[in-house]
Amino acid sequence: MKARRRCSALVLLAGVGVVGAACGGRVDTGNTLSCLEGTDGCPCRENGACNDGLTCASGFCMDYGDGGATGGHGGSGGEGGSGGEGGTGGVGIGGGGTGGDRTTGEGTGGGAPGSAGAVATGGSDAAGTGGMAGAAGVANLCTGREQAASGSDPLIDDFEDGDESLPEVDNRRGWWSTFNDATPGAVQNPSGQLIPANAGANGTSRSMRTWGQGFTDWGAGMGVFFYQTDTGGCPYDASIHEGISFCLKGIGSVAVQVFTAATTPSSEGGFCEVNCYDNYQRIYGLADTWTCHDLPWIDLAQQGWGTPAPFNPTQILGLKLQLPPGQAFDVCIDEISFLGASGADGAGG
Repeated sequence: MKARRRCSALVLLAGVGVVGAACGGRVDTGNTLSCLEGTDGCPCRENGACNDGLTCASGFCMDYGDGGATGGHGGSGGEGGSGGEGGTGGVGIGGGGTGGDRTTGEGTGGGAPGSAGAVATGGSDAAGTGGMAGAAGVANLCTGREQAASGSDPLIDDFEDGDESLPEVDNRRGWWSTFNDATPGAVQNPSGQLIPANAGANGTSRSMRTWGQGFTDWGAGMGVFFYQTDTGGCPYDASIHEGISFCLKGIGSVAVQVFTAATTPSSEGGFCEVNCYDNYQRIYGLADTWTCHDLPWIDLAQQGWGTPAPFNPTQILGLKLQLPPGQAFDVCIDEISFLGASGADGAGG
């Protein structure tokens, strides 16, 4: 049973909700989502709107735990000074980054909850620039919160429960979201919350899908953190596994990326400082029938334009599907699982 901690809708670009045939027809799941304002993971408009012990951060009530509030909330840079409000841009996964510039991460890429962005610098005076402390606060939020796979349940997601969250098994917790480069006039669907509603691989009922066109900078995509926090993700040690497996269907091509702390800036749980988001990936051609793949860690490679770093399976943040710019795209993914030590596919239906 999955525990739901986020109930917001992601609004990126207005899209036309037309379902094509590339990934199968839409299925009415009948799911409705509810979230009580003031409770953990649910919306808030101000700090006083949250229940005792929770903090209103980026519009959502969050439980920082002991000591966490000081680090994470340091990003509200500019408080008390004329610099105005600063802070982190909210939780999000970006294509090539956080839905914006590959180097700074600034942009409008979708996330959960909120649009991703860079840590704000506050105003021009001394008090305002204090907002930069938010970067250190985000990094501190992961201290002692790193997670590790035991190998007890290799299934990452098969979408059969009909929602956007990962099964909370083997220390994993995350929510699927879309992202794009915000090209004017371009469209990515769904335009709101991601709900698996298309027929899945191997005769199953559901898969996750995104489709659209018109992006001309670095493209669009969707992704998920393996252990998500209110500011991004914390490292997940998957070294007990040899890679991941998944099934794909659609048109065009897709880069399946595994992003780690080495390719991700501190504002999202990593430690990359310059030329970030050059994630480890492999490119796959898509077809109108399901094709399943094993992707061992040793087959992943950076693209070469960013800061080089060896792949470290002990510091994985999550998984992305990156669609290239300049073409229409339509991609479905299903049956995502870690590969065991023997290399056998552990995906379930």
